[in-house]
Amino acid sequence: MIRALREGRALVRSGTLGARAILSVVRQTLRREARPDAVDYLALVDSTTLEPIERLDRAGGFILGAIRIGRTRLIDNLLVKPPLRRAGGG
Repeated sequence: MIRALREGRALVRSGTLGARAILSVVRQTLRREARPDAVDYLALVDSTTLEPIERLDRAGGFILGAIRIGRTRLIDNLLVKPPLRRAGGG
């Protein structure tokens, strides 16, 4: 599960901020790496309110996930923050 969340974090670090794109990569990685019987929950949420968001802002957020493999339910989360933008050019 953590590999999939880290793939989502890598996507954020490369500049992708939309939840749909981030969660799509996480879901694909989960299916490829963990091969869960079910994905119960997958969301990009605000880091303060934990409410689902459609796009990350400077404060970042968490990728939350819950999957089932057999009778076991795995739950994990990972803080993600967009890359810092440099002021000025040059």
